[in-house]
Amino acid sequence: MLDINQYQENVVSYNDYPKELGPYYSVMGIMAVTGTLAEKVQALLHTQDGKIDKRYAMKMAISLGDILRYISCMAADLNMGMDEIMSINLKKLEMERQKKMEEQKTIISENDVKNK
Repeated sequence: MLDINQYQENVVSYNDYPKELGPYYSVMGIMAVTGTLAEKVQALLHTQDGKIDKRYAMKMAISLGDILRYISCMAADLNMGMDEIMSINLKKLEMERQKKMEEQKTIISENDVKNK
């Protein structure tokens, strides 16, 4: 199985644009391929009644791979490994979860006070 940072090193080697344009090229690629994936999902709803068969799953996986490529290139443009990006994201998600839990506790406490 391929390590995420090995993947990043490999896909960056396919870049054929000037390095100084990297961040811009990567963002535009992410946007373009995400749009393509959205079109595939929309077509899925219209032509497949929302059912994902193996052929359609492969089409979507190819688009997801293209998105991953551009994300990996963007991380490299920022001098960051994909493992670092993933770690930052998990920390952010945990902070959001904790904040939501605290907000829910506050709402419950306020309701308890009002009901007394």
